[in-house]
Formats: sequence, C-alpha cells, structure tokens
Amino acid sequence: MSTKVTATDDEEYAIEGTLTIKGTSKPVVFEAEVGTPIDDPYGLKRGGASLSFAIDRRDFGLVWSQSLANGNLVVGNKIKINVEAEYTQSPQA
Repeated sequence: MSTKVTATDDEEYAIEGTLTIKGTSKPVVFEAEVGTPIDDPYGLKRGGASLSFAIDRRDFGLVWSQSLANGNLVVGNKIKINVEAEYTQSPQA
C-alpha cells in the first residue's frame, strides 16, 4: 500500500509504501517513471508506467536456499522487482 508520492522530476516519482510478503510488512520506496498520456487513433487516452525496487528476501522470512557445487546460491538474497504497466482511459461521456 502506498503512503506517499513525491515528484522527483517531470515524469519520475518516489512512491513510499508498505510491502507485505508472507505476513511480514516492511517499508519500501518504489522508483516510478510515468509517461505523459497520449490520444490514440481510437479516441482513447493511453499511458504507461515503469516501477522498480529491490528487497532483501531474508527481511521477509524467505530464507530457504541451496548451495551449488561451486558454492554459489541457487537463489540470491537481493531481489530486484520491475513492473511495467499500461492503461487505457475511455473518453468522458
């Protein structure tokens, strides 16, 4: 759930909120880039957004892992999450 949005540039924002995984809630900050909506050939408004953030999975109780023969872990501890979204808004009646 987001708790605060701060513009950092014309189309860039820092979104603060709470992320809950497996019953554990932690504060996170998303970096968001939101494009200016455009009018498409069908009379609709279209826009898009990109969000990214990183977490340490251990902070959420995700501690399982297995070592490979060379000593590397199968699952890394730092997880980077990227979200791409697009929306279409119908014209007002």
